[in-house]
Amino acid sequence: MKRIHRYLLAVQGITLLLSTLISSVCGQTAYDAVHIMEREMGFGSRALAMGGAYTSLADDFTALYWNPAGLATVRNGGLFGEFSRLNFSNEALFSDERTIDSRFYNRPAAFGMTVPLPTIRGSFVLAFGFSHIADFDANLRFSGFSRHDNHIGFEIQDESSMPGYYLFNKDVQRSEEISNEGGIDQLNLGAGIALSPNSTFGITISRILGEENYEFLFQQDDTIDEYINYPGDFASYTVSRALNVTHNSFLIKVGGIVRAGNLVAVGGTFSLPTRMRIREEYSSSEILIFDDGFRADTASSGIWDYDLDLPWYVDGGASLSTRFLTVSASARYRDWSDTQYALAAADMDDPQVAKLSAENDSLRLNYRATLEIHTGAELTLPLFKHRPTTLRIGYALYPSPLMDSLAPGEDKQFTTAGLGLAIMRNITLDLSYLHGRWERRISDSYTPSGTNETITVQKLVMGLSLTF
Repeated sequence: MKRIHRYLLAVQGITLLLSTLISSVCGQTAYDAVHIMEREMGFGSRALAMGGAYTSLADDFTALYWNPAGLATVRNGGLFGEFSRLNFSNEALFSDERTIDSRFYNRPAAFGMTVPLPTIRGSFVLAFGFSHIADFDANLRFSGFSRHDNHIGFEIQDESSMPGYYLFNKDVQRSEEISNEGGIDQLNLGAGIALSPNSTFGITISRILGEENYEFLFQQDDTIDEYINYPGDFASYTVSRALNVTHNSFLIKVGGIVRAGNLVAVGGTFSLPTRMRIREEYSSSEILIFDDGFRADTASSGIWDYDLDLPWYVDGGASLSTRFLTVSASARYRDWSDTQYALAAADMDDPQVAKLSAENDSLRLNYRATLEIHTGAELTLPLFKHRPTTLRIGYALYPSPLMDSLAPGEDKQFTTAGLGLAIMRNITLDLSYLHGRWERRISDSYTPSGTNETITVQKLVMGLSLTF
C-alpha cells in the first residue's frame, strides 16, 4: 500500500507542476512572436552572396522578395531553382562544462518562373513561385553538475500519513537537449512595370506558410546520493516536451527603383503589416524515478489557436555599377515592439488570454526598433566570351531586437562570398557561402543559473537559372 499512496500523490504533485509547464510552453510563443521573423534572411544565391544588399539591384526571379520593381528589368522568360544546406553549431557553457552540438539541415530554397508580357512601350513582367526565406533550424545540448536551486519538489504521502513536500532542487546533475526544425516559406505572385525609362514599380503578394517543430528534454539526476531518505529518495527526474507550431498569413510588398543612367540605382520597398494565424499542438510528459526503481509519470497534450499582428517594415538601398564592378548597400528598418497578439475580441477572463495580454506589455517594454545593414560587391571577370564569371562578397548585420541583451554579442553578423558561372549562353550557376556568428545567454525554470551559447552558422546555397 505504501507504493500505491506514494504513486498517486507523486502523480498529483507532478500534475500541479505540469500546469505551470504548459503555461511555459504556451508562453514561449511570446519569445517566438518576434523570432518568427527575426530569422528571416531571404533567398537567392547571388543576393545572399552580396550580403543581402539587393534592394536596388534585383533584376531576376528573386526580385519577388528583395524588390518587385526589379522584375520590370527582366527581358527574357526564365526558370529558377535553388537548394540550401545549413550547418548549425552551438557551443554551450553550463556549470563550467562546455558542450558542442553541430547538425546539418538540407532544404529546397526556391523554384519559380518569370514571364515578360508583350507591351507597346516599357515593360510588364510577371513572376510566380516558391521561396524559403527563414530557417528555424537550431540545436542545443549541455550538461553539468549544478548547486543552484531550481525549486523543484514533489508532494508525497506515505501510508496513513499527512502529505509531505520534498525538494529535489540542487546538488544534482542536470542536462538539457533542445532541437528546432522548420522555417518560413512563401508562395509568391508578383509583377513589375516600367513607369519611365529610368524608373520601375512592382508589387508582390505572398502567402506565408511556416512550421516549427520544437523538442525539449531535461533530466536531473542524484549522482552523489544527496537524496537518500525515504520517502524523498529521488534518483532522477525527466521532462520532455514537443511543440508543433504552424502559421499562415498574407504579405503585400511594394517597391520602386530609380536609375541615373547605367551607373547609379536607388531602390526601396514597403511591406505592409500582416496578421498571422498561429496554431500550437503541444505535448508534455514527466517521469520521476526513486532509488528503489519505483516510477511515477504523467502526460498532457493540447491545441491552441491565436492571432499575431506583425509590424510593417521598409527597405532602402543604393548601388553603383560599372562594366566590371558593382558595389551595393541596403538597410531594413523594423520596430519589433509593435509585434502584438490580437486580443481585441478575446475573453480576458481566460487565463491564457490574460497571459498573452501580459506578453503584449512585455513586447512593448522589452523589444526595440532595429536597422539591419547589408553591403556587397560583385566583380565580373570576362574570362570567356559570352560566358562571364563573377566573384561576390558581402556582409550583413542583424541587430538583436531585445532592448537589453543578456550577452554582448547577440547581434548576428554574417560574412558572405559567392561565385557566378555562365555554364551556357542561357544557363547560369550561382554558388554562395554564408558564415554567421552570435552569442546568446538563456535560462529557464529548470536551469536558472543560465547557459552561455556561442552559435556558428554555415550555409551553402546553390541556384540554377535558365532563360529562354
